Amino acid sequence: MNNMKINILGTDYTIQVKKREEDKTLEECDGYTDWTVHTICVIDPEKEKGCVENLDVYKKKVLRHEITHAYFIESGLMDHTNQSEYGGGTNDEQMVDWIAIQGPKLFNSWKEAGCLG
Repeated sequence: MNNMKINILGTDYTIQVKKREEDKTLEECDGYTDWTVHTICVIDPEKEKGCVENLDVYKKKVLRHEITHAYFIESGLMDHTNQSEYGGGTNDEQMVDWIAIQGPKLFNSWKEAGCLG
C-alpha cells in the first residue's frame, strides 16, 4: 500500500503509510490529504492503550476516509465548504448528489487501494 498510486478523477495521488514519529502532521490526526502535492498519508497504527484490536481494519477505514477527501477536492467541492483545507462541511443536498454521481468511482478507488472492509 505504501507509495501506491491511485487515480482520483484523472489526478494521480500517492498513498503514503507512516509512523506517527515520521510525520508531524500525524501527531494531530491519523490521516490527511495534501491536495497541493496529490498525496494521501495514513498512519501505520501501533497498538496503544485504548486502541482498536484490528489495526489493519482501522488503517483501511482511515484510507477510505482520505480517498473520499481527495474525491471532494478533485470534484471542486473543497472551494464550496466551510473547511476548505479538508473538503468537509458541504450541505446535505450537495453531499447526496456528489455521492450518487461519484460513488461508483469512489468504490473503484477503494478497491484499487485494497481498503474495502
